[in-house]
Amino acid sequence: MALALFGLRQHRLEITSQCAKIHSEIKNREDALLDQKVQIARQTNPWALASGLEAQGMSPGDALVTRDGRTGKAKPAASAAPVVETDLLAPLRDSGGGGHNPSRPRQ
Repeated sequence: MALALFGLRQHRLEITSQCAKIHSEIKNREDALLDQKVQIARQTNPWALASGLEAQGMSPGDALVTRDGRTGKAKPAASAAPVVETDLLAPLRDSGGGGHNPSRPRQ
């Protein structure tokens, strides 16, 4: 009985070792695939392609114009950067003497 148990334990250890080896191979392949995806993304970046075309004296035309996904019409160019509040203490100040809960009505 002990010999059979020892054989089963040994078999389990061998299978566990094989699983660990296969798992590390899968992880290595996933890492390689991720690296390939990053390289492809860098090479096919539309803005990099456009600058490459412009560097060669060609015009990308309106190929890089942002379009609405439903209608295909060109979207207006993005406006200036959003306004950023510079007075960071303004939300902390209140006209009622300090320390109020804005979700609770004043009395």
